[in-house]
Amino acid sequence: MNENDKQELWAAVNKTRNAQHDGGLAILHNPDTVKNYFAKIASKEHYDPRELDRFMCECDDDNFEPLTNFEAEQLLSKIKLTAAGCDGIPAWLLRSCSYELADIVAHILNCSFSTGRVPSYWLNALVTPVPKVSASIVFSDFRPISVTPHLNRIAEKVIVRRWLQPAIPADKILDQFALKPSGSTTTALVYFTHQLTKMLEQNAYVRCLIIDFAKAFDTVDHVILLHKLKSSESPRVCD
Repeated sequence: MNENDKQELWAAVNKTRNAQHDGGLAILHNPDTVKNYFAKIASKEHYDPRELDRFMCECDDDNFEPLTNFEAEQLLSKIKLTAAGCDGIPAWLLRSCSYELADIVAHILNCSFSTGRVPSYWLNALVTPVPKVSASIVFSDFRPISVTPHLNRIAEKVIVRRWLQPAIPADKILDQFALKPSGSTTTALVYFTHQLTKMLEQNAYVRCLIIDFAKAFDTVDHVILLHKLKSSESPRVCD
């Protein structure tokens, strides 16, 4: 292959790449269409918000431990400098003024925790479609990256540490690697490789069945999940 042939070959490759890229971006030109698509996949069909009303409760004052100003200040001072949510409050402001804002932030979070209600503004997110494949031509080829307000993220962190993790028995998630402090994709791969190697020491071959659930997190039924959490035995969960 001479130099001219190489140039023609790469020109054809680049032309194809550009066409695929342009085609993927073309479907994002209508913001309303994009919004409706991602709103649909993140919501349950025929979903009635009143289904969650029975889980909204006021915690017993004897069992509820309010977030202290000191704890709120520590959380604010350690905020990662990431993008702001719909409220437009930047991370650097919350971090730099953590001492001055600790009192009001602790009050807001305690009101939310004690009533079981989430401020409506925290239910909004800035969603950015990020391509999952090089040739993105349909909406399912994009991964929606949601950015929520920083205070919402702090509230989620507190809820997970104080109530969700203590409510889930440790033996129930021994085989889980994602979404827990000591787990990661790397940990899962190391465990899988270790088990596979052990089996190969005593067997000629090993068969593995690996299942990838499409949009697994998008299909979680919130009501069923809350039923399971509520049925978990823990003295720190409101009932």
